[in-house]
Amino acid sequence: MTELEKKIKHYADAYYSGKEEISDAEYDELIAELRAENPESELLDTVTGEEEQIEGFPKISHNLVTGTLRKCRNVEEFSEWFSKHNFGQFSVQYKLDGNSILLEYSKGVLTRVSTRGDGFTGYDITSNGLKFQNVPHIIDTSFTGSIRGEVLLFHDDFKKYYGDMKNCRNAAAGIVKHLDGSGCERLRMICYDIYDENGNVDSTETAKISFLKANGFAVPEWMTTYNFDDIIKFREETYKLRE
Repeated sequence: MTELEKKIKHYADAYYSGKEEISDAEYDELIAELRAENPESELLDTVTGEEEQIEGFPKISHNLVTGTLRKCRNVEEFSEWFSKHNFGQFSVQYKLDGNSILLEYSKGVLTRVSTRGDGFTGYDITSNGLKFQNVPHIIDTSFTGSIRGEVLLFHDDFKKYYGDMKNCRNAAAGIVKHLDGSGCERLRMICYDIYDENGNVDSTETAKISFLKANGFAVPEWMTTYNFDDIIKFREETYKLRE
């Protein structure tokens, strides 16, 4: 690894363990620097964090690779990306800053809940995941596959129970790892991606969201549009929520 890659990996590991040392903006600047310096770097396609053993939970392999999203840091970068991708209709959703979780179903029955880990392997936390809010234990019996989402601690519960923690995400990251499952009933899951082993669910984002809503999952705020300006307006309205 180069010194830049080592620095990025260090900050990413700290973030995913709930002990972030720099802001998201500063981290994104480092990623942009690496992308310009070495666009073929394996680190750009690797999810770091959770490399340490989570005591008491077995390690497992995913059937849905859970990677990270590419980022545009400003409207100018997004405009350049938009001009190169003629998808027609665009699906626009909130990016959730929670803990990425994978739900596995067999013929509509929830069989396993796991953490993202490195994107290929994670930790089996089924006993805790069964307590999350918004996680249906039985869905459409024709569905066998995986559903991805983020588990979040909302501000009201954070202020009431975990005010001594740095922020909601740190608190949620710690709760997920409780061996006795304490506090997991306060975590809420919001889902957005599907891997259907039988191919019954269309791969478009609209079809995924429709399937999730029909089966009782909570989904992110979202919209569809053909227009660039609509996306920018949606982004601006979202940023107001962070103020």
